[in-house]
Amino acid sequence: MVRYVFNPWRDRDELLLVRRQFYGDEAQSGAATAGTPLSTGGSGGEGEKSTTMTTTTLTGDKTSDQPSRTPAARRRDEQQKAVARVSMWMARQHCPHMVESTALLTAAMLSDEEVAGVEGTSGWSTYAVRATYAAAFSRFVTGLLDGHQDKQRKQSMYAIAKKIGLPATFVELRHQSTHEQLPSLAKLRSMARKALAWIWDYFWKNLSAEDGASGTTGARRADSCRDAVLLYLRGGGGGSDSDEEARTARVVRELGKWDTERVLAAIAELQRTLPGNQVYLRCMKLSGEVKRAQDEKAAADQKAGDPEPDATAEGDDSSAETTLGWSLYEGLWKPKPIGVV
Repeated sequence: MVRYVFNPWRDRDELLLVRRQFYGDEAQSGAATAGTPLSTGGSGGEGEKSTTMTTTTLTGDKTSDQPSRTPAARRRDEQQKAVARVSMWMARQHCPHMVESTALLTAAMLSDEEVAGVEGTSGWSTYAVRATYAAAFSRFVTGLLDGHQDKQRKQSMYAIAKKIGLPATFVELRHQSTHEQLPSLAKLRSMARKALAWIWDYFWKNLSAEDGASGTTGARRADSCRDAVLLYLRGGGGGSDSDEEARTARVVRELGKWDTERVLAAIAELQRTLPGNQVYLRCMKLSGEVKRAQDEKAAADQKAGDPEPDATAEGDDSSAETTLGWSLYEGLWKPKPIGVV
């Protein structure tokens, strides 16, 4: 059955534009660190609070003051546009969770910068910023881990985080933000920057590889052997045959055109990465069937390669076979009672 995947963005260029607006020039160079996605709101000096600088231009006897945007201000404008665009994508639905999490964390940091740039801020505004950070971070961690949860075998958040490489401190901060007192503003700022850097490594920097241009993801998608195994695990082997054994045999015959080591490596990779007990058992069964088919093929090749027996040997065997069975007794017959040798 064909399954269509809808994307909220118009094309790939629009998605890359949003990535560039979120992460700046680091998105083009392919390197982002924990401090580069956003400037630290409210932690700098007076120079960071100023969004414009005045440029004096001499024109004859007149002087004109033209406001010019600083690089930090232009950076915030680009990030605000990216957040607004992702908000539109969320209204269209089918927006990836990592894209939404990037927008939420970025919006929280922009709100923090805006509040920190206003003189005479009250305590309630700082508390609101802390709540914004906590809500964005909790949604990021919870949505990510729930997407990797196995419905048949529930796992703890720490176990899933360890499996996908999410730092345990993220899970701890999510628990504290949800069930305990809100963390401090300094801690939330630091963890938000680290979260954006982790999302970059986990999602954003792999966009070019996903289109098959380069990278391990493109090579993995181009692996037809892995795709055939994945099709079997999804239950879409094709045809109207519902018998599991017949479908397994058909898939094993199809996998026979690749090297056995390559097939077993693809099965082992999917068995290790895909969640669920059923997938694990099906991978184990398919691996055993592939090994059994390989052994049968090797035995058939060995039998076909054995030398033919000689004609003389066949003649001896035939003569030996003729001597077996009933024959005429030679000599004088002496009758004996039954049971006497």
